[in-house]
Amino acid sequence: MTKTRVADFRASRDQVDADHDEVTFTGRVVTDEATPRPVGDALVVVRCMRGCDNFLEVGRVHADAEGRFSLSGHLKSAGSYAAQYASSQPTRYNDGWSPLLKITAGAKAPAIVTLDPPSARVLGYGTKFAYTGRVRRQDGRPVAGVGVIVTECRNGDLCYTGTVRTDPDGRFRSNAVAVAPSVVDAALFSDLYSVARVPTIRYDVRYETRVTDMNVRLEQNSSGWVEADIRIQRKTTRWEPDAGLYNAVALYFRPKGGTTWTRQNGCGVSDDDGWIRRCVAPSPGDGDWQARVALTDSTRPSVSVPRALTMRYPTRFDMFDAAPEPVRKGGTVKLSGYLYWMKPDGRGSLGLPKALGKRKIAFYFQARGSKTWSRLGSGTTSRYGWFSSRFTARRDGTWRVAFAGDGRLLATSANDYVDVR
Repeated sequence: MTKTRVADFRASRDQVDADHDEVTFTGRVVTDEATPRPVGDALVVVRCMRGCDNFLEVGRVHADAEGRFSLSGHLKSAGSYAAQYASSQPTRYNDGWSPLLKITAGAKAPAIVTLDPPSARVLGYGTKFAYTGRVRRQDGRPVAGVGVIVTECRNGDLCYTGTVRTDPDGRFRSNAVAVAPSVVDAALFSDLYSVARVPTIRYDVRYETRVTDMNVRLEQNSSGWVEADIRIQRKTTRWEPDAGLYNAVALYFRPKGGTTWTRQNGCGVSDDDGWIRRCVAPSPGDGDWQARVALTDSTRPSVSVPRALTMRYPTRFDMFDAAPEPVRKGGTVKLSGYLYWMKPDGRGSLGLPKALGKRKIAFYFQARGSKTWSRLGSGTTSRYGWFSSRFTARRDGTWRVAFAGDGRLLATSANDYVDVR
């Protein structure tokens, strides 16, 4: 096969600007021999090779019988251009190239780039749409055939870039799929125009959600409150933990036998596994609990399976005393104090003490060094929660009063050590 080259490659101007961008390229396709021969009817492609849209074609033309060609085109950028002979006779001629021809840019013309917002500020995950916009001169004339760089930055950090070209009316279009909240801008890829402001749009993405786990229980440090652990997932190409979900999940309550759900409290931020730990809420009483994901800029609504919970309230002994201390051996020890239950105050504290009267209590003793508690007897609190009982002291040890709890009240106990001499 014979090598070829493009000789005498020239341009009608070596500088272009927005108003003078038409350039005529000329040259001749010949064999690369000591005595060059013309390659007639050769297909020649002129394209930009450096400093612009790489390999962007200006156009194609067939050379005449003497290998000569002339091609005119409108350049949208300065850069280094070359002509390529694309051989249609690969068994006879190799492809050939011209030397690079540098064309510079003159004064830049002011242009305006607009970027249209999507049809909605919040798009559903997987929504197919397009970034659209227009490039015009300041006097309103469209800028055709110019490159526009569209940059999409997802979640504020991961960025993707694509280049599209404007049509004869200066409009451009770049197809997209909504997969994450994004900030998008559009900039000209041309040194023939200057743009004072790069347009920017923003949109959020809303995901389908589901509550996969929800367990609710009594809150141990307060009265009349519950706490729940809730796990949220969102759907992308698959179901995955919805990490960092904030202010979108709340606990709802429905009284036992009722039909109306009421919002009791909002929940915090989900962790990397999608769990919201220890979401607390005041409880109006017995009934069902449900976790709900609200409609937000990032979530579609979803609800958990209802969980039934019977309320029980903390109790405590106050001012429990085993006296006297110390006591002589064979003497009498008096066990006394008050039994209260913690009435909910609706503020998330332990609650307000309220006398727990007419309740059975039991008394125990554990000798020093022993691990066994011995039951001594039982008693009943007065209407004001007061109790008092007497026992004989024989050894050093710990005295205990205990309340076993019932269907509404939790068990509690209190201890006091007495030295016997």
